[in-house]
Amino acid sequence: MKRACAALSVDMKNPCGPHGYAVAPKISSSLNAALKKCYEFGGKDCVIRAWACDAKG
Repeated sequence: MKRACAALSVDMKNPCGPHGYAVAPKISSSLNAALKKCYEFGGKDCVIRAWACDAKG
């Protein structure tokens, strides 16, 4: 990732199951997209578990 933010979300009811990740120019966009993907893949209790930004984000 270059000048962007990345986020990873997992389903806390099944940590080895549904998950989502995203890379976007701003942290808020990457957090929202990662959560959305987790729910799209069947997550029931998705939470952000990790995020990182490179430069501005």
